[in-house]
Amino acid sequence: MLAGAAPGKSPGLRACFTILLSAALLSSASMSAQPSGSEPGVHAAIGPAHDDFMGASPCATCHENVAKDFANNPHSRLALMHSGKSLTCESCHGPGKSHAVGGDDIARIFDPAKSTAKEVDDKCLGCHAGKHANFDRSAHRKGDVSCISCHSIHAAGVPGHLLKMADPQLCFQCHGDVKPQFSLPFHHKVEEGLMECTDCHDPHDTLGENAVRSSAR
Repeated sequence: MLAGAAPGKSPGLRACFTILLSAALLSSASMSAQPSGSEPGVHAAIGPAHDDFMGASPCATCHENVAKDFANNPHSRLALMHSGKSLTCESCHGPGKSHAVGGDDIARIFDPAKSTAKEVDDKCLGCHAGKHANFDRSAHRKGDVSCISCHSIHAAGVPGHLLKMADPQLCFQCHGDVKPQFSLPFHHKVEEGLMECTDCHDPHDTLGENAVRSSAR
């Protein structure tokens, strides 16, 4: 009998307790021994294919014209949220390792310019679905108008919302039949800059006729 053991008690109980305590300490040490440069929620959330992700830096080697001004892009906030270590480019374009080492094979990465409107919209809604919950039922979605028809992914033509050009000229690219109405003697002061198309029409969410907003902005 071990010294200090209670009479009639098996020493096996104390041995089991010691084993369990040692296992708990080893588990705790293993969890805390992550690489010092790792960011919780960045690589860990990617899943089993995380080795195919390289981060944004290698992308700038070939896409310098895009990378040099990307710091001014709202999408760059994805990186800033994780001390510059988030997978910014690959968040939208997918894992880049096979694309980089595979002779720039475009089929190895998601290219919005070569994708269908639905594929592009689904990719964008992966992050923006909360703000545009009804986009699937909108007139633009039904008309196969993709997000990149109006928005630039990397560089904005005008400030705000990454629009390719300012309203109403952007809207007139497709709705040229409406433009002559703003030359009538009585018209909304859109081309004069006193109103915007989006003051009355919602390009993303409304279910109403002609995409008229159901409430004021």
